[in-house]
Amino acid sequence: VSSNGGMVVQKGNFLYFANGLLEAKNITDNKYGNVDYAGLYRTELDENGKLQYDSNGKLIAEVLAPKVVGFENGSFYIFGDKIYYATPNTEKNSSGSIDYTQTDFYYSNLDGTNVTRIYKTAVASTDFKFAFYNVNGKVVLAVYDSADLFMVDCESKDAVKVAEGVTSVALPRILETSSFDGENYVYYTRKAVDADSYDHGNVLAMASLDSKTEVSKLINATYTVKSFACDNVIYTKQDTNDKTACYF
Repeated sequence: VSSNGGMVVQKGNFLYFANGLLEAKNITDNKYGNVDYAGLYRTELDENGKLQYDSNGKLIAEVLAPKVVGFENGSFYIFGDKIYYATPNTEKNSSGSIDYTQTDFYYSNLDGTNVTRIYKTAVASTDFKFAFYNVNGKVVLAVYDSADLFMVDCESKDAVKVAEGVTSVALPRILETSSFDGENYVYYTRKAVDADSYDHGNVLAMASLDSKTEVSKLINATYTVKSFACDNVIYTKQDTNDKTACYF
């Protein structure tokens, strides 16, 4: 598998892709079976790894998920014989309307069968991040919904709130893998609480995808997580006497 976490993912001779891009605010229908544009498709490459076209010059492809998968925060992952993806929510709220800024997470077999919903974000937001990981043979969804950080066992669908008051997050993305081991931690900042025994600032922490608990933290400064790259978490730190924040 290559390019997990993107809009185009390859496994073997098959290329999986989102057929277009929509903004969640512009979606008018995301009912399963009604979506063509921005849906999830796959195409089989020829023996030379090239795309195949029919006699009219149209790409030979099949729809896997007739739901919106190509949207501003969308991406998908393949682990084993299943594909995992995000799609804007289709349930009506208390006022009877659909809020597409809530997000559903699904998996299915690689041929599009066995469609199963895993989780729905707790709050409506277009400012969220997520990633899927394979941890000791189990696929785990980590999702930051602009307020809290959750980890979800994709088989049992059990969700654990790892941290509240989260203000920034870095979810390592493994672009290419054959063993699906991935990274074992996610990194974030959160509001400090009395149990942190802090003097000022917030908390920079990391949580284990295996235990789904916070396992390490830094305190007594103001932190912001920026990214994760080359086996390093990149963040800023500003002490009380600093005029500006510095990168670490």
